[in-house]
Order: sequence, then C-alpha cells, then structure tokens
Amino acid sequence: MTSAIDDVLAQLTGQQDPPQLAAAEGPAGDGEAVEPLYPHADEWVRSVFVLLLGEYKLQTVQGRGDGLRWCKRWWAHPLALDRLESLWRAWEALRLDPGTGLSVWYRDHFAPALADLTGADGPFRQCGTERHVDAESAVALPAPEAILVHFEGKAPPVSAKAE
Repeated sequence: MTSAIDDVLAQLTGQQDPPQLAAAEGPAGDGEAVEPLYPHADEWVRSVFVLLLGEYKLQTVQGRGDGLRWCKRWWAHPLALDRLESLWRAWEALRLDPGTGLSVWYRDHFAPALADLTGADGPFRQCGTERHVDAESAVALPAPEAILVHFEGKAPPVSAKAE
C-alpha cells in the first residue's frame, strides 16, 4: 500500500498518471501540446498543494503558534485564488522539464508564494483551521482627468500569442 505522498511523487516524476486524467496525457517533446495533469487550479490545490502544505505545521489558533496560516476556503480570497492559479500554471509547465524544472518551481514559485499566502500579512491572516473571514475589498476611486492625461499613449503594446 502506498501513501498519498508516494502517489503524488510518482505523478510528479511521471512514473504514474493520475487515474482520471491518464487518457488526456499526450507524449511530451513531440511538438504536440501536452494536456495539463490537473484540469484546473482547484483540483491541483486539493491534490498537490495541500499535500505539500501538510509538510509544514499549520497554525491552529488565530494569532498563536508558529505555524502557517491556511484557509480551507482559499478560493474565497481573490489574491489566493489568483496566486494559486498562477502557481498551478507554473507547476504544469515546469513539471515537463526533466532536468531542473521542479527545482526551479520550488525556488522561484512555491517558496515565495507560500511565504506570501500563509504569512502574517497574507490573505489568510484572519482565518484559522475552522474559521474563515472574508477578505475586505480595497477601494479605488477613478482618477481625475488631469491625471489620466499623463497616461495617454503610454500603455505597453499587447501582442497576441500565436496559436
């Protein structure tokens, strides 16, 4: 019998396909697009991220302890939703690099995102293992016309990706 971490490690290293997505996986390196291992960020967070997060001590009482802050309703925090989707997309791309891909992902993506998301000033700062607090929205008033004229013609060009 294998543990959940063994299963995820096997998937990460390509030794095992996730059961429900095995048919969608295409051959890598042949010029064809490879389907994501996980269809969306939610499944990746529930299958991979929380497993990695479980290696750390979670803070169990709001404002006490030295663990990480986490919220089961991570998707209810706009910053966390955006950051975890970005983390998932980077993981999907870098897992295909047989060399240092996952090492780069841990260093450049996972470590900084983990610190930002679960730290004392992160989006889960008021949440606990059994408590969720909705994020407060920031307010931005429209800029006056006198300010907007300084931005005219300064937008960076946007190029469409070739399909």
